[in-house]
Amino acid sequence: MSKKLLLSNVPYDCSDDVLRKWIEDQGYAVVSVKLIRDVVSGTSPSFAHVQLAGTTKLNDAERMLDGRILRGRVLHVRRGVPGRNPVAQRDSFAAETTRTI
Repeated sequence: MSKKLLLSNVPYDCSDDVLRKWIEDQGYAVVSVKLIRDVVSGTSPSFAHVQLAGTTKLNDAERMLDGRILRGRVLHVRRGVPGRNPVAQRDSFAAETTRTI
């Protein structure tokens, strides 16, 4: 099982190192952080992939990091799905949370 998380609503001025340190400060061991960047402009559309160390419980990390505030923005955290576009994951999440009962 992948130990990757997809973070959305990451501050635009956030760097890989800042995000890594913030997650480590929350008590999680980080293997890698990769902010998704536009290839032309170099700016981040506020998505990041974070790979956690093997001993980390992914469900706990997802639950504890989701809704936390980083630089004034509320982060949204989901388990990463290999090979899926972050925008597609965001849209599927929006569809799940807006269903009527």
